[in-house]
Amino acid sequence: MKNTLLKMVGVLLLAALALSACGAAATPSYMPGPAAESRAADGSTTTAGAPNSKALPSNAPAQAPAPGQPSTGSAAVSDRLIIKTATIALIVKNTEQAFDSIKTQTAAFGGFVSDSSTVRIDKDRVRITATVRVPADKYDEAIKAFKKDVIRVNNEKLGGQDVTEEYTDLNARLRNLEATEKELLALMTTVRERMQKAEDILAVQREINNVRGQIEQLKARIQFLDRSVSLATITVSLDSETPEAPVTQEGWDPLRVARDALRGLVSTMQGLVNLAIYLLIFVAPVLLVIFLPLYGLWRLWRRSRKPKAPKA
Repeated sequence: MKNTLLKMVGVLLLAALALSACGAAATPSYMPGPAAESRAADGSTTTAGAPNSKALPSNAPAQAPAPGQPSTGSAAVSDRLIIKTATIALIVKNTEQAFDSIKTQTAAFGGFVSDSSTVRIDKDRVRITATVRVPADKYDEAIKAFKKDVIRVNNEKLGGQDVTEEYTDLNARLRNLEATEKELLALMTTVRERMQKAEDILAVQREINNVRGQIEQLKARIQFLDRSVSLATITVSLDSETPEAPVTQEGWDPLRVARDALRGLVSTMQGLVNLAIYLLIFVAPVLLVIFLPLYGLWRLWRRSRKPKAPKA
């Protein structure tokens, strides 16, 4: 009986692995998200099993094409799930006022500022960098609004990540694991009613916990993709224009410059006189003490080297 139970558990696990592996090859229609509750950009909540048109942008697939028939035209574009991103660097007259305007516009679009940083370049210049999240259907409109009434656009980079295949594969794997969980729960009921052995019940419970852990991971990833697709990310850098340098420096004083030059000359002359005194009083006696004996020895050595005159 125990061998039969283990065979049943093994067959269920092999079936779950086989279904998960072929999930990417399947072509299921668009799934709105996991069974857990998800929050849309406008604050409304939905649960899986019913389409969530508010939580997803307008580029979410409304209906997948029939198997074997490729999508064409505008339908192929609307069936894609794109995570939209943008990075723009703007030169403005006043960075604080421009940032306040961006925050107001973002709130009007139904978005929010996720983070911002302020760096002071000098006493007259401040650079502000902010990350803005807006609904995906307001992506182009928000970028145009941010670039309005600026001095110039220094840099602009628009990007997008297509997650349609990943999203479809995750939903297929989720359905397969949920089906496996139901089979394991039914098997658990059978084991409890017929066998009533603790080790058999614990073996089935371990497999149920393993499958439930995988289900929770898939749901978390699906929820993350839902939020990423529904909200576009725009990184805005605000900087003021560099002012032109004046012809003459503000506060220039020729007399002060002359005094500084004279002070430098006096300091240099003082250093030279101090060096001469130091050489005369300290270095010269030391050199005499060292080199006089050496000079005497050298003279004696020269005398010893001279040849003696022959006697008459």
